Amino acid sequence: MVTKIIGPTRLIVAYGQSAGEWAAWQINSLLGVVLAVIALAVGIPIFRDKQKDQSEKIKEIGLLAAGLVALAAVVIYFVDNRYHGGVGTLTNQVN
Repeated sequence: MVTKIIGPTRLIVAYGQSAGEWAAWQINSLLGVVLAVIALAVGIPIFRDKQKDQSEKIKEIGLLAAGLVALAAVVIYFVDNRYHGGVGTLTNQVN
């Protein structure tokens, strides 16, 4: 008897995740660390600048945070699309 598998198969790794979901989780975790380092590296000099007014500092930190959140959202969406992570594929989102 021969068993033929038709369609994509998924390798199940620890905690019931497929290998793609695990890869997406790892990449997204690393992305969070990288974005935190960028936020600190850029935000601390803005905060310590004595020549800027307090409202200017708040505006710049807010723009930095908004930019990092937008960047993270785009990267997470594409990573999850590629590796079929928790967000799901683009076709699942459209349907």
